[in-house]
Amino acid sequence: MPQWSRVLLSLLICALTACNQSATPAAPTRAPLRIEGSTTFTMSQRTTAALPGSADALLLTIDDITGGQTMTSLEWRDGEHVLGPRALYLNDTIDFSVAEHHWRLTLSQMHNELIGNDWVEFTLGERAPPGAVVDAAAEIEALLAAVAELEGAEFIRNGQSHAPATAAQHLRDKWHANESAITSAEDFIVTVGSHSSASGEAYTIRLADGSTLTAERWLSDRLQRIRAQR
Repeated sequence: MPQWSRVLLSLLICALTACNQSATPAAPTRAPLRIEGSTTFTMSQRTTAALPGSADALLLTIDDITGGQTMTSLEWRDGEHVLGPRALYLNDTIDFSVAEHHWRLTLSQMHNELIGNDWVEFTLGERAPPGAVVDAAAEIEALLAAVAELEGAEFIRNGQSHAPATAAQHLRDKWHANESAITSAEDFIVTVGSHSSASGEAYTIRLADGSTLTAERWLSDRLQRIRAQR
């Protein structure tokens, strides 16, 4: 091949490569989710909703609730796929990252009726970065200590009021009974600290100022504070 032909071919290849590179759109910059601690929200089956704190930009879609599960997917409003569809059962989780923050979405309640509207409740909270060394038992012990020391509070379990120290001991006993299934503080909160295993009824906490919130919310918020203090 003549020298001028080689030069022309090289210029043509460079031009085509440059065109292809310029045609590739840059990945959009995502704003971090604006959530303090954790949050819970409900969704009816066969619906799509924006995740809390996402400025209406990150969309969660669930399909029919049947057979104890629902197909779940997550994508940005501009069409960028995040994950799914994936079958989620009660207490299953989805891990994902936004703007270098790491999040866990847990299917924390499921309501399935033969007649009527079926719905699920999700809990969304920040999680430890992938690869981070986390002492789950130490975090759970810190949560139990925080429960026992919650002065002036009442823990409501199946309609009965319990003192903080009594509630902490109950959660400890329940943790040890389910220890093989608890691998993280998040597992402890969802499986042990959120609801009665006997009735399925959510635990609640009446604080000293008279306000009431779910134990799951209080424990999730406290876990974030524990991690922030490291």
